[in-house]
Amino acid sequence: MTSIAIDSNETESSRPAVAIVFYETYLGCAPSIINAARVLDERGYSVDILIRQERGRFAEPPSFGPNVRVVAVDGKANSPRVEPEPTSMASSSPSNSWLRRVVPQTLRRSIGCLLQSCRDNIHAMKPSTKYARERFAKQCVHIANKKRYACVIGADTIGLVVAHQIAEPAGTQVIYWSLEIMFESDFPDKIGKWWKQQERLCHQRSLALVIQDNERAASLSAENDAEVCPVILVPNSPRGYLDDQVRRDYFHRMFDLKEDCRVVLHAGSVCEGMRSYELAQAAATWPTDTKLVFHSHTQLNRHDDYAHSLVPAGKGNVLLSTDPVDYDMLDELVSSAWISLVIYDVSLGPNFALLAGASGKLAHSLRCGVPVISIGNASIGRVLTQHGCGISVDSPGEIGAAIQSISNDYATYQKNAFTCYDQAYEFDKHFDPVMKLIDQEGGR
Repeated sequence: MTSIAIDSNETESSRPAVAIVFYETYLGCAPSIINAARVLDERGYSVDILIRQERGRFAEPPSFGPNVRVVAVDGKANSPRVEPEPTSMASSSPSNSWLRRVVPQTLRRSIGCLLQSCRDNIHAMKPSTKYARERFAKQCVHIANKKRYACVIGADTIGLVVAHQIAEPAGTQVIYWSLEIMFESDFPDKIGKWWKQQERLCHQRSLALVIQDNERAASLSAENDAEVCPVILVPNSPRGYLDDQVRRDYFHRMFDLKEDCRVVLHAGSVCEGMRSYELAQAAATWPTDTKLVFHSHTQLNRHDDYAHSLVPAGKGNVLLSTDPVDYDMLDELVSSAWISLVIYDVSLGPNFALLAGASGKLAHSLRCGVPVISIGNASIGRVLTQHGCGISVDSPGEIGAAIQSISNDYATYQKNAFTCYDQAYEFDKHFDPVMKLIDQEGGR
């Protein structure tokens, strides 16, 4: 992505402005940020999204209107030191095939989680990580000082702290938007703990906390001793409703599948933490007209040992979709599934366990009328049970029976999926209270 510099001599827009600080490289996979920017644009604001320099691993951000600018902050700044991607974005499993044969699945997952934790800890303590975060903060403040904002939105720990650095000298209010919930115990190093401590202080001073559901709100507010900060619930979800004319044969065209073939979709990370190999093994027992498709949100290397092992494990029932798609293509992709699988490694803590409102794949599946099977997640399971839009199971081995149960009454499950999305997930309905706050700060 090309960085966009803000010219200090530029004529100010007649629109009030909002800044969104997002210290991540996956804007193209962040529906909350994408949709917030689009709604703000439609409501008469100009929007600057300040992000870390994109590296091309994820789908590119979608197109925005002329009043939304994506400002990519270059963390390198003529220095070879730059923060690498966290290792949690990659496979965390022992990938050698002989290990998979001799190591039990539960132990293998534990080993994978331990390896991931060690790698992330090493990543967090690297000087390049510290430098990149500091450089991002300084450049964001420098860029933002050239413009007056009605409000600044800080996403997650670093985004929130930088948002306050931008806003407070100008007397501007900050809204804390939590996409991921992190606890002080998640930060192994002094620098990480410093950022977390700053997050706690900034959360306490924020105008409001925007977060996906009540469980996550209670958890984060208690962690940050910030129960007095008002909470607005906005699920991590699409906006609007599915086009009746959307194509539903994306994977059938990609893999030349027969029209009556049923696609069971697993979208997102492909790794041991998502139990991908277990899912592939389970798919081997399904009927031959039911295929498990792994679609990765990052470029997937078919020749990677772990990814390469999935196809033979599925014995003809597993397919790999290796290329991420643009955000605005997700409707067509998800709608092409008969059933969607939603699985997370709950052992990684509340961020991966409390997902009723935070799972983008859950919300997008429901928007597309695709029933959901959730594996081992009580939070999501409650949503599926309450709304009758899917089935919760305890292990991948139970997926086959769940597929059959849904297929026996598919029209009901599909109708309930659409209804659940409308009642609990449609973005605009939940974002209105945020707009009212921003309008007040903008003098409207």
